[in-house]
Amino acid sequence: MKLSKPLKVIETENGGLSRAVDRTEARFLDREDVIAPGQNEALLDGGGLSKQREVVFGQPVHHAHVLYGTMLGLRPVPSDVRCGRYTAKERGIAAVEDAPDIDAVALLDGTGEELSLIAINTHPRDAVSVEVAMKGAAARPLRARIVAGPSYMTRNSIGEPEAASLRTIDPPAAGAALELPSHSVTEVVYRMR
Repeated sequence: MKLSKPLKVIETENGGLSRAVDRTEARFLDREDVIAPGQNEALLDGGGLSKQREVVFGQPVHHAHVLYGTMLGLRPVPSDVRCGRYTAKERGIAAVEDAPDIDAVALLDGTGEELSLIAINTHPRDAVSVEVAMKGAAARPLRARIVAGPSYMTRNSIGEPEAASLRTIDPPAAGAALELPSHSVTEVVYRMR
């Protein structure tokens, strides 16, 4: 990999759910100054798989990798995100000022039949309710998945190997708001035809 400028590695105190959100954000928002998920360096320091007493389990960033690893071949389409903003100085994550609650990207498959919406609630404490409107298309929610945990500091352990994990959830009803837990990554797939 050849880089035109030095990379900034996003580090967190615990490598838990906050790292999964940061890494997913970097991947989908194409931030060139951040090491993208999937590169070996991003899996170091507890970011991918952990092993305790011969038991291997995934950390939150591993579950985020699994979520977006199924999106090869999808192409980004224009999206307009309007949301609130927050300021936070939390233990274990970088302080932010006037940051958007939501980062999102819309990805269309090659047939134009399915659109994947990835919505990232970056707020460390508050859940966010999102209204999704698609202009010029009738869309029906098909399926949904989420990477979330009880706190932005959540890190999986042998006692709680799925505290923050990738789960299949019920998609929102057509026209209903999408509820995003704090510091989570949510995917909703819509049928476009």
